[in-house]
Amino acid sequence: MLASKCRRQSSVPSQASSTVSDPTPLALRAQLTNGELPSFQFRAPTTPKTQPVDGDRLGNLMTQAEVLIVTAAQIELDTALSVLEPSEDGSVLFGYKGQAVYYFGRLGQCNVVVAKCKAGSSRRDAAAMTVLQAIADCDPSAVIAVGIGFGGYTSKLKIGDVLVSEQIIPYELKRVGVTNEQYRGPIPEAGPVLLNRFTSALGWNFERPDGYNCIVRPGPLLSGESLLDNLDEKVRLFQEHPTAIGGEMEAVGIYAAASRHGTTKEWIIVKAVCDWADGTKKAKGDDYQPLAAAASLSLVKFVLSLPNALSDLSAGNMNY
Repeated sequence: MLASKCRRQSSVPSQASSTVSDPTPLALRAQLTNGELPSFQFRAPTTPKTQPVDGDRLGNLMTQAEVLIVTAAQIELDTALSVLEPSEDGSVLFGYKGQAVYYFGRLGQCNVVVAKCKAGSSRRDAAAMTVLQAIADCDPSAVIAVGIGFGGYTSKLKIGDVLVSEQIIPYELKRVGVTNEQYRGPIPEAGPVLLNRFTSALGWNFERPDGYNCIVRPGPLLSGESLLDNLDEKVRLFQEHPTAIGGEMEAVGIYAAASRHGTTKEWIIVKAVCDWADGTKKAKGDDYQPLAAAASLSLVKFVLSLPNALSDLSAGNMNY
């Protein structure tokens, strides 16, 4: 298999005029706000029963893990655990290793381990360190971040649509000069096998309470440490990165950790739209987090249920 490729961002600020029909800030603002805020309610999942395991069984479960599922928000963890196939007694098994808590179960045809990190990439308990430890402990074939994110162009997306990362754009890695800003980070591409499977998920269906069938939206995802809910800042980011489909907070750390190990692990970000990052989040955005998390996990479970979906990935033996 080919290695995930990274390309360095241009030192010249990108121009929205190349991909956006009207590049003026006023027109762009109109494309990035006033997204739908539907009136339906979607109930958060019931937390499943959990059962701790001893050291010997924990070691066996970690050895058997094929896929690492990464969550950050509590709703993401609760939703992930709710869709796992439980153990014989109906419990989700969990165990402690160092600073980590790992949850185990079957998802589709795969043995998965679920870990929760703090929001963001770089703080002590955030995505980078959490994934780095989980890969060292469990040696999975693939790393999949699930849950919630914000949508970009509001005319192209609806609440619950699932954003699949073709690339991630680390928008906070930049040089701030007197007259301009120069983005300096790489734009890494998601794992080729995972990207193919998630963008070829024919037959997947997730229906909102109002009857709308959510869709998969592949494309570049913005990723940074900031919890974005400001229209001016959103407009600025999309002026610089007009091809982005949305954004989230953990992808940079996941990419960095997956790429740091002796053998590069395939990774991908699969997060559904729960808000528009335009200043309306506090008013309504949190209402849609259970729906978005459910849509994301529904797609992940569908892909992992396909026959031989990840057979081209081999734990501990990724040849790039």
